[in-house]
Amino acid sequence: MIDPAVLSGFPIDVYSRLQSLFFHVQDIRRRATTPIYRQFVDDYEAMAVRFVELCRVNLQEHPNLEALRLHEAVDKLTQEWYTVIELIATMELGASYLNGFQPYIDLAAQDIGLSAAGDQFILVPTFGEYFGLTRFEYSTSRLAMLKLPLSTINAPWEWSVFWHEVAGLKVEKIKAQLQAHLDNYVEKKGLTLNADGEEATLIGTLFERILTGGVVDSSLREKLKPVLKRATGGGTKGARSTARRIWSIDWLEQLFEDACSVLAFGDDFPFVFEKILGRNLSRLNGDRRHPDLPTRLKVAKRLLALKQGSVAAPSDADERLTDELLWSFIQQQTVGSEGYLPVAFEKDTDVPDLRKKLIAVMAEFGKVFGVPSPYPASLVQKVKALPEQESRTPPDSVPTLIPNQVMQTKLNELFANSELKALLEVELSQTDPFDIRWHGVDSGHQGLSINVHNQDHSIWIAWHV
Repeated sequence: MIDPAVLSGFPIDVYSRLQSLFFHVQDIRRRATTPIYRQFVDDYEAMAVRFVELCRVNLQEHPNLEALRLHEAVDKLTQEWYTVIELIATMELGASYLNGFQPYIDLAAQDIGLSAAGDQFILVPTFGEYFGLTRFEYSTSRLAMLKLPLSTINAPWEWSVFWHEVAGLKVEKIKAQLQAHLDNYVEKKGLTLNADGEEATLIGTLFERILTGGVVDSSLREKLKPVLKRATGGGTKGARSTARRIWSIDWLEQLFEDACSVLAFGDDFPFVFEKILGRNLSRLNGDRRHPDLPTRLKVAKRLLALKQGSVAAPSDADERLTDELLWSFIQQQTVGSEGYLPVAFEKDTDVPDLRKKLIAVMAEFGKVFGVPSPYPASLVQKVKALPEQESRTPPDSVPTLIPNQVMQTKLNELFANSELKALLEVELSQTDPFDIRWHGVDSGHQGLSINVHNQDHSIWIAWHV
């Protein structure tokens, strides 16, 4: 039972939301059937309690703290709880479709050098909208969640991305080594990080403080001086010529994760990778942490040429950085080191059979992409060659539902315009806004208008003076 003191001191609306959240946490714990699941809930609650306590300290120190900021804090805890519930639901309800992916996840861990006892995570696959790896920084359980798009069930050419996502666990281990390698390279070459790296962070911090009325202190000003001088062409003579393009640490980490898939699957991977990334561009381009698509594809092809030993001199900055920054780091890692990447040194004769079969599927996908047939015969044969997996084989037929006349009319209205642009703009479900507006005060009366189901309902309040 949560100590009531944890929730004391908050405004009633914030208090009620926190009370509901912790009630649900405790209810889920009571239903726990496995120790690791129960421990995971305990870890979340311990983190949430600490988070709430710190919020209360902030409220005590700043009594005029806006309630909306506190609600943002509750939103953060609630959103994390949704992620916990998603993982728990997968673990508790069974994963007949998902269990079939486990051999590939295990092979990915082995291929990228995560086979030691200390590297073992319980990596739980779940279905989501896109590929992603979730690590729970506050949990004492070695749990991680591998999100897979639902489309992967019958698209085995996409399973190669597992290697990229599992590599996120490796990057967490070698962050310090990657940062040191980048710093040494920058210092050795006499370079400065460009707007893809620390400069972007500094400029972003400057604008955030300006917009929020924050303080632009002397420390930030000193860091910004060389950045602003370079941006305006100022500074010492030749300063702009030394500011050659260099990847940020975020880009280096992402490209190292890419390398884990690229080097594992070879020449057939970039085409598949382009198709997967192409449908996620809006998400990937939403921040500077992810390299742009052309850069990722160019680096992938350069890595393959480097591994094969048939490479010309770099023709641009990305190829040069692939050689001197990414590939050099991979080559410097020795067997047994945390950064060692086995697939980078693998001979063609040593490729595991399970990966060979995926490579064959990827190659066939590249040949038949765009063919207006759901499953070309040649691709079906390649898929059948994969180890048996319940989730892989599509149903022979999909039942046709015949809606009743009322439903048919409703659908006709909903999809009156069948143009693709119009279909994409159709709202398949709606949530009515609960809009509250106060009217002006006059003669001891005040009006309150509440909009429910798109209708205004007025409430008048009168008081005696």
